[in-house]
Amino acid sequence: MRHYFPHQSELFIYSMRLVANRVKTRIENMTFNGPPAENVKQLLFQLVPLDEERKLEMEAWYAFTAKSLSDPELKPLRKEMNEGIYSACKSAVEMLVKTGAKPGIDVLKETEHLYALVDGLALHLIMDPERLTAERIDAVLAGYLRSLE
Repeated sequence: MRHYFPHQSELFIYSMRLVANRVKTRIENMTFNGPPAENVKQLLFQLVPLDEERKLEMEAWYAFTAKSLSDPELKPLRKEMNEGIYSACKSAVEMLVKTGAKPGIDVLKETEHLYALVDGLALHLIMDPERLTAERIDAVLAGYLRSLE
């Protein structure tokens, strides 16, 4: 391992880039042919650990995030990845606005709401998977998205 990754930071960076690429590939391979809110929900599901693959990705993300708080070499990638998640949430809100969301929606405020909601659901699902089910996450996200219509 030391031959390929002389420093632990390099291993963390490699791992997180791998996770980011997997999520990106899943999203790129999605087909969006349902109602806008359903399409947005399916997109957001890619950021929540609803299956074993996404659970492992999320666990790696949390380990990386914790390590990045004390390792300055990891901070730029943490920022880049956080911006990617924020950007996905903003695109989701913008898509709903373009397809007929209720008038007067504050895109930046709703982006923050959605970003916090997705982040919180992911964390709670990792921390307490017996309490928070995939069905409950579906209902929570669907309810939030309906509030924008």
